[in-house]
Amino acid sequence: MDEDIQLIECYLSGDDSAMAKLIDKYQKEVYFFVYRFLGDKEDAKDVTQTIFIKLFRKIKQFKRKSSFKTWLFSIAVNSCKNFKKHKYISISSEDMSRIPDSKDIQTEVIKKEQKEMIKRGLLSLPKKQRITLILRIFHELPYKDISKIMRCSESTAKSNFFFGIERLKEIIGEKYEL
Repeated sequence: MDEDIQLIECYLSGDDSAMAKLIDKYQKEVYFFVYRFLGDKEDAKDVTQTIFIKLFRKIKQFKRKSSFKTWLFSIAVNSCKNFKKHKYISISSEDMSRIPDSKDIQTEVIKKEQKEMIKRGLLSLPKKQRITLILRIFHELPYKDISKIMRCSESTAKSNFFFGIERLKEIIGEKYEL
């Protein structure tokens, strides 16, 4: 039996520590997904907390039609969509993840500019393409799981990924063309 399923069953049988283990296992991964989706650290913390509150409330609804991780990321995607409906998202250079220190200032500036360009490019993609790219690249989910999270066919997930990558290349390429 899958470790996640065992933890869920233990939690449903009254072992609260099982839920704590489940949260510990996925908290960072969910946070980084949410951060990449929203582009703001504080918002990502808030939405991640909301996701795990929803997990507590909905855990009995988990039907095992997909993996627990796929189900959890479905909650995450829906929570991010709902959050974006209710709040304007701003991109701040302060919110960028830290670039490793470099003695070469020019290299550091270029890296920061490229990272900002990728972030802006990702945030400017249509929602379905952005979610697909984040799930595929950063979370290494297979198209099968992505299709379940996105409620679409595998071929649609692959198409969203392909067109998202192509659009991201266009966005980034526009900056560097003369």
